[in-house]
Amino acid sequence: MGLFHKIGVGLKRVFSSSSVDTISEEKMYGNDGEIEVEEELQRLIPSCIIKSNVMVNTPKGNCEIDLLVSYDNKLFVIEVKHWLGRLYEQDGYFIKEKDDRWTGEVHEKELKSPFGQVKRQVHLLKEQTNSNPWINTIVFFADAEYVEANDDNAWFTDIEELADYIKNDGHTSRPQELKKCLDNIVVADFLYSPSFWGERSLHCIIKEESLVFNVNGKRITKKDILRIDIDHHFSYDDLIIRLVNGSVVRTTLENHDIIVQEDDYLSRYSFAKIKTIIIGR
Repeated sequence: MGLFHKIGVGLKRVFSSSSVDTISEEKMYGNDGEIEVEEELQRLIPSCIIKSNVMVNTPKGNCEIDLLVSYDNKLFVIEVKHWLGRLYEQDGYFIKEKDDRWTGEVHEKELKSPFGQVKRQVHLLKEQTNSNPWINTIVFFADAEYVEANDDNAWFTDIEELADYIKNDGHTSRPQELKKCLDNIVVADFLYSPSFWGERSLHCIIKEESLVFNVNGKRITKKDILRIDIDHHFSYDDLIIRLVNGSVVRTTLENHDIIVQEDDYLSRYSFAKIKTIIIGR
């Protein structure tokens, strides 16, 4: 009975459970780049508060904010672009020029302007948080060879100049409105699973009821968790759960699914196909 049960559970885990989608090399590069920008800003402005991958879902639309930075009663929405080549703003969009490394031919591509994107993000963020702080918008071109853009918008290509702007420029907000906004933001949770076919990852919101565990008589919920690392076996998973209080607990589960929100819809994913879960804070 025990052997047949294990075989049945194992086969279900292999063939029935859902996997996180593989992301493109470009998206993987962008994710890594955003982490680098966040870490460098935190180093240059140790006292600032940075929230990355802020999820905004409203009846008027959805978006994801790369970085939300609070410093000295100022709030900044920062869109990080990893566009290579030379960038020229024209009538609400950008022309990207990039030289072919083999032929020397110049390739052009039209790109939607990120300045309109961040303004939309600000509008939706205020809608979601029911707050009205002054939110400064910035676009950071992390990898561009050259940028020519309208000076009416705040944009940077150098991380130290960006940090200097945050420290010394920008409009302040009323503290109560800033606090209200920060208290009501939703930071994305992160699912990750490397595989032979490429990196699989997802920014989403894990439903609270999906992360409830009873370990050694103690009830652990999502609000208690920082990170879960999962070691897979044929018919079960070993969970290493790192808690907000600094402690680490372990437990074993046969099959466990989590329900997550992606934009306007819900999806179900199996622990059997996930390596790491990081809870947004």
